[in-house]
Amino acid sequence: MAGYAIVPKVSAGNGQDKAMAELMAVLDSAGLCPFLAAGISVKTIAALLRAATGVAFTQDEIVQAGQRISRAF
Repeated sequence: MAGYAIVPKVSAGNGQDKAMAELMAVLDSAGLCPFLAAGISVKTIAALLRAATGVAFTQDEIVQAGQRISRAF
């Protein structure tokens, strides 16, 4: 994700920064456009990953993946 120089750093200042960073990490890892963060839900990401891989991801698994990925940075 750090390679996307055109993606602005979002600063909500109310705890949403962490959630946004986690969502961006999932989008980047899945090969999805980072601009989807403006209007895509975790439910939709799970559906897209299922369609692409055949693996049924739950919303909780998507959130957990984002947490794990963002902790690495």
